[in-house]
Amino acid sequence: MVRELDTNVTSSGLTFEEEELFENRYNAELAYNRVQLCINEIEKFQRYNEPDCPEEWKPQRLDKKIKWWKQKLIKAKEQDKKNANRLHRENEASKENVKTAKKFKDAQIILEKHSHIGKGPRKHNITLNDYIDDFDKKFSKNRKKEPTVESIAINLKKHLENHSTKPSFIINVEDENDNCIKWRDDKGNIKYSEWGEAMRARITRIRKKRNKQ
Repeated sequence: MVRELDTNVTSSGLTFEEEELFENRYNAELAYNRVQLCINEIEKFQRYNEPDCPEEWKPQRLDKKIKWWKQKLIKAKEQDKKNANRLHRENEASKENVKTAKKFKDAQIILEKHSHIGKGPRKHNITLNDYIDDFDKKFSKNRKKEPTVESIAINLKKHLENHSTKPSFIINVEDENDNCIKWRDDKGNIKYSEWGEAMRARITRIRKKRNKQ
């Protein structure tokens, strides 16, 4: 009879039925609740050891059952720590992913902007050339024949002399000492450009550049 009882007891000192019951209860609980489950079970069994608890109420293998739940408590706490560390790593990884995604997005925006460099028509870097180009296009518009560069130069000078609101970058239409237009480039530097043949050559270059675009 004793031998039969021994064969029904596990290494923990509990019967197979008791250990299976406890194991199922432990595994059925969510991971983050297992620590509290163990504490509750330990406290429940420890109450049977209180002085006012009748002896006949005490379950069999009480000390073994308390020991079993204490071992499970240690295991549950270790698992909680592993889960917390893993969660921390995942959070840190998530933060890095957000940073990486933002850097990637910023880089894409920059690359997209850079990808347009060199594409499409470019404006002249010199402010005077931009103005001449615009004047030439407007003056030539709706004319059957394209005006000569000489005609553009003459009318440009008249326009600047007679226009009450000449562009702010024009300092003087014609310098007092030389046959030059005095103006500022886009960097604020003062420039002098001759009228006459030099201006006609400038208009020719502007037209050629425009036709290539």
